Amino acid sequence: IGDPSGLGVGGARRLLGSSGSQGMCWVDGDGCVAEGICYTMLGSCGVIRATAQADLDECELGLETCHRNATCINLKGLYRCDCAAGFYGTGTGLTGSGTECYQCPAGKYSDSGATVCTVCASYPLSVSPPESTSAASCGCRSGYYGNILSPNGTCQECPPNFYCPGGAEELPCPANSSSPRLRSVR
Repeated sequence: IGDPSGLGVGGARRLLGSSGSQGMCWVDGDGCVAEGICYTMLGSCGVIRATAQADLDECELGLETCHRNATCINLKGLYRCDCAAGFYGTGTGLTGSGTECYQCPAGKYSDSGATVCTVCASYPLSVSPPESTSAASCGCRSGYYGNILSPNGTCQECPPNFYCPGGAEELPCPANSSSPRLRSVR
């Protein structure tokens, strides 16, 4: 029987037993540094001889099941998947959020490893692009102005005779022009 881990350490390996694909237990072959360690697809599952113990890096070996928008983090005996910033995941438990990762929608952001996206301050008067990674990506919508990153910051409706392209700016209209009042988004 072949070696599913692809470790290629030492000589031949032999199957000790299995209870499903995650329960296969492989013993190191002749001349291995980590003598007698039993490995599963999730890492070390025990020591055959009490002479050595090693951790299998599932991330480096490609044995993890992380989503393409997640980072694999090796832990002793197992691994964790963290969704990248700008994404959130529904995974729970020891494998982390990153077994399924979804893009944060416009108006929300997330740090890496998030299980939910955070709504931008002053939403729905504020917006951010999809996959935003921090509150710094959030700003007031066009027709509104304000610094929503400051304490108690909110988006205000653009005053008459000003142009507000979004963000914190309110610019005076050019001579002989005006701006209409907006209908509220709220």
